[in-house]
Amino acid sequence: MKRILTPKRNREAKGTTLNVSISIGHRMNKRIQARIDEMVKATERELVRLFNGEGYAISYAMDENIGAQARMLMSKLWRRFEKLFRELAYPVTKELIHLAEKDSAATLKASLSKIVDTMTLPVEAMTPQLQEVIAASSARNVALIKRVPAEYLGPIENAVYQSITTGRGLADLKPFLE
Repeated sequence: MKRILTPKRNREAKGTTLNVSISIGHRMNKRIQARIDEMVKATERELVRLFNGEGYAISYAMDENIGAQARMLMSKLWRRFEKLFRELAYPVTKELIHLAEKDSAATLKASLSKIVDTMTLPVEAMTPQLQEVIAASSARNVALIKRVPAEYLGPIENAVYQSITTGRGLADLKPFLE
């Protein structure tokens, strides 16, 4: 085992606080927000088309009532956006963890260099506890990203069916979408 060398006079060595750059979170959030914006715009566009009697982007039978058309449209939107966020979740999370590890290593190096110029520390690359924390954080982030369509489309779907049952259609739905 290597000995930990401390600065002159055996004083306690203290580095600076290690914080992960907030810009990493902002970059990942930007990628996710772009997909959320895409989902919101597509949903609103398709619902307006449906309630204006234009149908929606996939073919439908003209004799079907608006409830059946709404059900088909919502199914299409659910499939599309669940797939999109499912495919987005793991790569974004993996990149977030990679960037956080890289940033942490750089921050640690900078902090240590402020203590002394040369110091030997016993460093284990990845402890089992740290691996567990990273695995749990990854699973949590993936689950949160995958849940985005349900958080948005669930209430929208309820509002669509409610607007059909009241008979007011888009008049009830527009304020909800806004």
